[in-house]
Amino acid sequence: VTVSSELTPILDTDNSTITSTFTANTVANLPLNGQNFSSITMFIPGAVATSPSGMSGQFGIERDTGQEGQVSINGNRNQTNNYMLDGVEINETINNVIGYNPAPEAIENLTTITSNATAEYGNVNGGDVIIVLKSGTNQYHGSTYGYLENANLDANSWANNFSKTPRQPFTQAIFGGTFGGPIKKDKLFYFVDY
Repeated sequence: VTVSSELTPILDTDNSTITSTFTANTVANLPLNGQNFSSITMFIPGAVATSPSGMSGQFGIERDTGQEGQVSINGNRNQTNNYMLDGVEINETINNVIGYNPAPEAIENLTTITSNATAEYGNVNGGDVIIVLKSGTNQYHGSTYGYLENANLDANSWANNFSKTPRQPFTQAIFGGTFGGPIKKDKLFYFVDY
């Protein structure tokens, strides 16, 4: 019996790219107001919300694709970020913001490159956000979800308490689901989210 193992280096000296990766489990356990996946990028070093009320504030809009829902990375404008979904750019062509916002439950992996991107992802001043969606397998799998944000359950903000402004009467309910499985075993699969 021969057992061998390669040691993983503590410091990668071949690549200077700075990345952060979020798995499906991490994405599922993050509090994302409005189910906006781009809020995940707030958890990376060097990211700043230029419009905090749009990003994670009281009025998070469900799966928003507007500019106020994006972060600025390393001091660059939020329009300088590049978003890729399964290898295809999903930037809106006029303002270079997110053109499609998948449900967080459909995301398998989200990687952000904040510095020194390779030529494969280069030509970006801000950050590269690379999203890989879940796919079907030989087993049927799926999920359903329902999120309720009710003004009666929300706390008032510090600024509103200070100025004696009442709590905002904002309520939203977000429902959806995912489902995947085989079409032809070991050959063809499907995965949908709503």
